[in-house]
Amino acid sequence: MNSPNYIPSFYFYKFAQDLSAPYTSLEAYQSGAIDANGNIIKPESSIDPLEYLVIKLKKIFAELPPGTTKAKLGDYMSTMQLFGEEAKTLGITDTEYKGLIEGYLALNVSPDLSYIELSEDMGAAGMATAATSPDYNTGSVSGFDPRIGSTVRREPVLKGLDSCEMFDVCPEEMRGFKSAKAWKHVPDSETKRYLQRYQRRNPKGHMAVRSIDPDSGKADIHWINLKPMSFMEQFGLENLDFLFEEASTEESGVIDSFTDTANDPEINVATLPNSKEKAKKDRKGFVRPKPNPAATHADRFREDINELVRLHGEATTQKREAQAHEYAARIAFHAHNYHALKDTPHLGDYMDKTHQQIISSASANDRGLKSGDILRAKRTDLGVEYETMDFKSKGANVAAGFPVAFLKDMLARNPEDLASWTRTTSGSRQSFVFPKIKVGGVENPEHAKSARERFESMRSAIEGIQDPNLMQQREAIKKKTEGKSTRTMVIRHPETGRFHFVTPKQVVPYISQKGGQADRAFREGHQRHNIIYRRDFSNPPKDSEVFEMEQGAQDTLLSHADPAHHELLKKLTDVHIKKT
Repeated sequence: MNSPNYIPSFYFYKFAQDLSAPYTSLEAYQSGAIDANGNIIKPESSIDPLEYLVIKLKKIFAELPPGTTKAKLGDYMSTMQLFGEEAKTLGITDTEYKGLIEGYLALNVSPDLSYIELSEDMGAAGMATAATSPDYNTGSVSGFDPRIGSTVRREPVLKGLDSCEMFDVCPEEMRGFKSAKAWKHVPDSETKRYLQRYQRRNPKGHMAVRSIDPDSGKADIHWINLKPMSFMEQFGLENLDFLFEEASTEESGVIDSFTDTANDPEINVATLPNSKEKAKKDRKGFVRPKPNPAATHADRFREDINELVRLHGEATTQKREAQAHEYAARIAFHAHNYHALKDTPHLGDYMDKTHQQIISSASANDRGLKSGDILRAKRTDLGVEYETMDFKSKGANVAAGFPVAFLKDMLARNPEDLASWTRTTSGSRQSFVFPKIKVGGVENPEHAKSARERFESMRSAIEGIQDPNLMQQREAIKKKTEGKSTRTMVIRHPETGRFHFVTPKQVVPYISQKGGQADRAFREGHQRHNIIYRRDFSNPPKDSEVFEMEQGAQDTLLSHADPAHHELLKKLTDVHIKKT
């Protein structure tokens, strides 16, 4: 039977349940990512995407205490309708969404307050909109948006262009719009958010921004032609798209994990993903079907290894070296963990915990299941402890940049030592734009030497800061770099090929440089020079723990794997065998 609404309804129920529960019931609170009031105290990337959306909505509902009047609710209607409009495009029906809001208001705010009635009133007559003439749509949002600057009516510049609007912005915002290729490149501001809302509500409209050039004193006009951001992109919820997929059936060539075929006594192994499932699995956020209840642990382990070998082969063929190394690590750790637990009552729990993570796409696992790249199982007197770890290979690093204002402050305080930073490219609207070190893949020795000298002078100045305020800013950027990777890491040694366990504290940030994109007029031969704090994961520290596996773990691996894969598996695991 085809049941396309089963998955959306399930996750919508969980979404509604979390929305009405206290912050302390969320996993984000239990993991220390938020406090009891829902304030985020750890990096947002550590929070489950669905819970992140719940937290943001609960913040909106917190503005609606018991006894809220209809007039006050009207102030928030457009915000809630924005979520509703976007939710409809994701598989949540208008009825489901309105029912959720209506129920929340009735239980927590006032039984006499109706979101549905207020929505109908707004649709019929409008309410509390920013002042506009009846035949002139400025894109303002009811009860939410102030009018922005002075709006100028223009005649269409092209035939059929019957909806053109112009907005006044400051010179700094004008530069941001002119240099951007997408909305994400435009600095965040109230103006940006206003224009995005206008664009969403007027998909056939055209808009321009106008400003006064501070140099010439002339009016500067720029027509905005940026692709609208979806709700998921705007709030960083791309991972949630899998929640709203339709459940496929066997007729479409995809195994339906909710059918009764798992009860077939003829089936004694877990169902292997077919080609359509494989396409989904290669995306971030893939949810692996539940294992076949009839499959033994050995069957499931055999399926995992065969699938990991296939993924490793694909990555190797496509020259995705880092991902191939990660799949090799998963094979070695899975074999080590399975061998250590295969004769214990903990094996089933381990197989369930690793079921989703083990074949997720490399370095793009489902955040909703809190899975890392690698799962490490340790036997203790009390049972088994599990640790999720991030895999790092050659070239892996994280960084946080120093703001331009900080560098300008450094330049003002050290004009002689940093004189080379004043020779920025003439005419560029951006600061610290210099000729590229490489053009067409060929390095210019003179430009490379100048870049090194500039960097060394700035690095020395930053390390020698004495001003308390600047020291505080420097340490904040360093701490931000440290916060970008907080789990234990598995780092592959580039020479030996062995895996090392590295704690975050063992990888210390250091001051480095990074090239950035120059403004459009200078982009071809110039780049912006940025100073950053970087943490490099290419080489594990010498004092880090090395991963080792028993010979018996390799024997267990080979006994379960396809004989055609034995040569490859021995090659991948021989280097990790513990020396006796």
